[in-house]
Amino acid sequence: LENKIMELLESVENSNLTYIVDSNLSYGVKQDIFAIVRETLTNYMKHSDGEHFKVYLVESEQFLVLKIEDDGSAANKDFEEGLGLYSIRKKCEERGWKFNLTTDRGFGIHVLMEKEK
Repeated sequence: LENKIMELLESVENSNLTYIVDSNLSYGVKQDIFAIVRETLTNYMKHSDGEHFKVYLVESEQFLVLKIEDDGSAANKDFEEGLGLYSIRKKCEERGWKFNLTTDRGFGIHVLMEKEK
C-alpha cells in the first residue's frame, strides 16, 4: 500500500506521505484506503489552488488514522460535496469508519478506522 500511494504521489510536486503502519491490512482495506487517497488527489489536482498535498496513514493500538490535506484557499460557503467526496463518505460508512471533512484551512479529510480483529 505504501508503495502504491508513493507511486500515485510521484506525479504531484510538493506531495508528502507519512506512513507508519506495522499491521497486515486486508486486501479490501488496502483497496479502500488507496481509492480514498486517489479520489482526494484527483480533487486536489482539479480544484485546489494549494501548493502542498499531504497524506498521513498512521497506526495506533486500536485505530488506523488517514489524514489527507492541502494548503489551498479555504472552500467558500457555496462548497458542495460532489460525487467523489460522496463516494468516499459512502465507503467509510459501509466500513463503519468515521469520516470528517474540513475546509477551514485548505481542504482536508480525516478517516478514523477501527482495526480489524
